[in-house]
Amino acid sequence: MSMPLGYAYSSLDEEINMLKAVHENTEVSKDSLPQWVKNSEFMAGTLLKSYEEAREKPYGTGEELFRRLRNCTGGNEWADYLQELLTCKWGELWLGDQIPETVEHSRRHSKRLMELAANFFRCSGKRVKNIGFTDENPLPLAILIASIYLHDIGHTALSYPVAVSNDVNDEKLFPLGLFPSAVRELHHILTGEVLMSSPERYFMSSKYPDKADVLLKCVPLIAAHHRRYTVLRRGDSAGLGSYDMIMKAGNLILGSDRFGETLKPLEERAENIGVPVEILLNVTALLRVIDGCDVQSDRVISRHYLEYRNQRSIDESRLIQSEMMSCIRQLPKGLQNDVKLIAADISDDEICKKIYSQFFDSLSELKEQYGTWRNVQGEALSEFIALSLANKLAFKREQHLHFQKHQCTGFVLPVMNDDKNIITVKIFRNNLIEGNVKATLASIAGDIDREYNKVRDVLKNFPVIKAEIAGGS
Repeated sequence: MSMPLGYAYSSLDEEINMLKAVHENTEVSKDSLPQWVKNSEFMAGTLLKSYEEAREKPYGTGEELFRRLRNCTGGNEWADYLQELLTCKWGELWLGDQIPETVEHSRRHSKRLMELAANFFRCSGKRVKNIGFTDENPLPLAILIASIYLHDIGHTALSYPVAVSNDVNDEKLFPLGLFPSAVRELHHILTGEVLMSSPERYFMSSKYPDKADVLLKCVPLIAAHHRRYTVLRRGDSAGLGSYDMIMKAGNLILGSDRFGETLKPLEERAENIGVPVEILLNVTALLRVIDGCDVQSDRVISRHYLEYRNQRSIDESRLIQSEMMSCIRQLPKGLQNDVKLIAADISDDEICKKIYSQFFDSLSELKEQYGTWRNVQGEALSEFIALSLANKLAFKREQHLHFQKHQCTGFVLPVMNDDKNIITVKIFRNNLIEGNVKATLASIAGDIDREYNKVRDVLKNFPVIKAEIAGGS
């Protein structure tokens, strides 16, 4: 590995203003400057330009997948277009994340999915061609890369409908930011809505308008189907039986007609978009598996971040409890009791789920009684705010459980078995976590297997994928 000037960017960052002063010939005594700055006077402009480019460059974007894309016939243009989007449009998408209590969903998550996808491709060898990823067609790989980077941005949706109207009296808007559990349950659908409502923010390019049009047709559908309960092919069984909360959230916020549309098989929804349906099925199936594999501890950013996030959530919970004292009687009696319980117990997952269920039921009753969300907020504002605070409090309390399984996993690595037709997803424990974590790691392996089994028929020509705990865990 070469070590160019970029290796010293951290040092350059410490003294960048002195270099700017030298470059602009300011009235600064050069005798007072460090020797390296004085020596750099004639190349200061080049250094500053290189520094600015380095600050914007998205390092760790999945070089192996981009290499594979460029090796495809016509892949260079796709790679140039996608890397332009990474630099100019996708780098800061997470500024509006509505639910910081969850594990990291931003570019670091996408980067890890790029790595996981590349490792699956390496393990599968030539058999990756059996699911459409061939050297002759760059489209599946380009769509996969775009879907990896955009599939979770529904977390940033402020309202539903996601396109906020200029009419401040719009009666249809549901304020998602007040109800974080609703964002979590519907983020996959919200991603598709966000992308379609503002395509210029995410895809538009004067140089590649045709490619932008292809991504706009494909990525919203793939994102909307990247959760396990959704159906990919006609005839596949729906998986909503254990997803009662999604049903309640979807019917309440999107409406039964719009939510029902998202429950249709991807194969049916994608049949008239001008892209072979098999491409979308294969990309979505693979995305589900690799997304399910990103459970390692670096999704909590770092131990120091986790400590601060936990403390911050406790502080926020205390403030919410204080705010609730003035309106807790506006909640239904059963919900009042459960809220009081979680105010004293930070780790009861079942009570939090019970609160979410009651919360959606209560919101549905308000909507039915008053007709529109604007009327609800005008006629029953105290009840609406009380439900928002209850939802936020449960979400804050649940956060510590949400991080727990990710802390237990050091890293995940797909490897090829000896028979060359099974890819084993090895789950390695995080050695910084004390105690016995086998039960947690076993549940993670089970989750990955369930993700794969749900799409196994779509990926039938791909090597079998099986998760297991690595030895010694």
